Amino acid sequence: MQPGKTMRTAFVTVLALVFAAWPWRLAPAHQEASDGGVATEQAELESKLDRFVDLAMNGAPAVRPQAADRLTRMGAAAAERLLAECGEGPADMAHLGTDLVEVLARFDEPRLRAKLWEAAADADFPWRPAAARSLAITPLEREREGFLDLTQDRLAAVRVAALSAVGTWEGDAGERPLTEALRDEDDRVRRAAAEQLYARGATWVLRYPLEELSRADHFFDIDTGRIARFQAARVLRGVLGDLDGYQPQLPPDDPTNLAAIATITERVRALIDGPARELPAVARVGEPVPAGTIGLELRSCRAGELFLQWGPGDVLYVGLGNPRRVSLADGHLDELAPIAEAAALQLGDARVFGEPGCDLECLRVTRADGTVETIYMRKGPEARPDLRPAALDGLMRALLGGLPPGEEALARRLRDALTAVGGPPDDSDGLSDD
Repeated sequence: MQPGKTMRTAFVTVLALVFAAWPWRLAPAHQEASDGGVATEQAELESKLDRFVDLAMNGAPAVRPQAADRLTRMGAAAAERLLAECGEGPADMAHLGTDLVEVLARFDEPRLRAKLWEAAADADFPWRPAAARSLAITPLEREREGFLDLTQDRLAAVRVAALSAVGTWEGDAGERPLTEALRDEDDRVRRAAAEQLYARGATWVLRYPLEELSRADHFFDIDTGRIARFQAARVLRGVLGDLDGYQPQLPPDDPTNLAAIATITERVRALIDGPARELPAVARVGEPVPAGTIGLELRSCRAGELFLQWGPGDVLYVGLGNPRRVSLADGHLDELAPIAEAAALQLGDARVFGEPGCDLECLRVTRADGTVETIYMRKGPEARPDLRPAALDGLMRALLGGLPPGEEALARRLRDALTAVGGPPDDSDGLSDD
């Protein structure tokens, strides 16, 4: 073999060996770079998820809904993270807080939706209104029975959420439960039902917000009539536009409002098709309620809301607006008044117990000189069976024991609410012995 040819052959052989080896030398380095990039991206994603989950649960109140909304735009990874955060059941899920619970259905993840229904059905879950609102965003056909059950829930906020889902049902399936809700004890539920029915063409429901323009009721220092007037004006403004100078911040008997209400009434009547329908008593403006001697305002994220006012003439007023009137035994208020005053005196200067949260028990006691003592018990969703001072337990027992026969349902409701916020006031069933 010639020397030149031998050298060329050797050179080609060496090149072949080099190129053959090259991929094996480069592959590990390339793979490591690729794996490193994926690991970095995953770490960044996990860091973002950690940050937004923490902000949605523990951030400032204004930040929490924004962080929760941001998570809904992070797709499947966020859904899996929240599914893990939900744990085994509603008790584990409670730590998410209301803002995260409210966005869970927006992920369109069946497992999260199942978690929401489980939470909505659990009476001990503190964020049930948020769960119901989340489910109502995209109600499914197979969930009709569940939403119908929620329209009868003890929490008004849950009932309102359920009605927004019911409003999407065509025909009598939706109209019947909406019409029944017009008799609800809570004006927020009645208002939601009226708006849904009007959107379906039922013009006669405009009488409900029209009536509320004239509300002037109070619950002690809470101007409940003013709150209702603002909400009613909002509804009617969406239908009529300008409200002829009506000003909800002014009392309804202000000359400006009297003239405006008269004009608005004529405009509403012109819109109503068909025969007039009578408003239920709970939706009508009632007789003024005299100033109460004792008042209980109970708001519980589990037991719902209850407003009770023990007034002159041994009458118990139940609810807001046009409250239901319950006759008590003759002289019962005279027996309660000194018990209430003594309880307030035993507390000294202390008037606020606990920290702000979703539960509130507010006792108002009118003294003989007309001044009102207000005592607050506040907490979050956690149990605080000792929150109510022992000095008040005797009064709570007297209030429960004075309910007349036939009011067993009210007694249970009152006892449940008291227990949910401040702990059980006694070991009895809370019913009168009469």
